[in-house]
Amino acid sequence: MQMRVSAVQYYLHTISSFKEFADQVEHYIKTAEEFGSDFIIFPEFFTTQLMSIGNDKGEALTIQ
Repeated sequence: MQMRVSAVQYYLHTISSFKEFADQVEHYIKTAEEFGSDFIIFPEFFTTQLMSIGNDKGEALTIQ
């Protein structure tokens, strides 16, 4: 039985909304799908990018 696994080299950068994060993740998923991947491996801390989303004053959101 053969399986194809895609390991994502995720580009961490500042984002301004969850939609930007979702669009980036969707891009990696679609690319892996084009190559016939059965599994996709994302880096352990790829969600840290979400901490760069700020409030209306341009301040980073806090973890609560």
